[in-house]
Amino acid sequence: MANNRAHGKAIVKIDGKVFHSEKGSSLYMGGEKRTPKTSESGKIFYTGEIEPAKIEASFIMHGGMSLKDFDFTDALVEFGSDTGKTYIVRNGFSEGPADLQGEGTVKVTIYGESAEEIS
Repeated sequence: MANNRAHGKAIVKIDGKVFHSEKGSSLYMGGEKRTPKTSESGKIFYTGEIEPAKIEASFIMHGGMSLKDFDFTDALVEFGSDTGKTYIVRNGFSEGPADLQGEGTVKVTIYGESAEEIS
């Protein structure tokens, strides 16, 4: 049977600690970004450059959280979509200190090695 579920929300785990994101979280898998090169004869080649995985998510700040939870390096980060797919980002690190918005939302950007789909 086909799975017609579209991505709407995610659960992010940082070193095993679970954080439920607000709607709109995203995952860029990272990996090799290819740039085309064309010779004068029309033959197409490409060069490649490795880009990191990138997770962008917002979380509602509540009593069980600390802003320090989002200032980290060398973490194992798991991005679980409500589609049933789960991705792992190794050696993950936050972009910097957490940004707590006035409405109680913590916006976080995470980078790391290319994401691996595990389910």
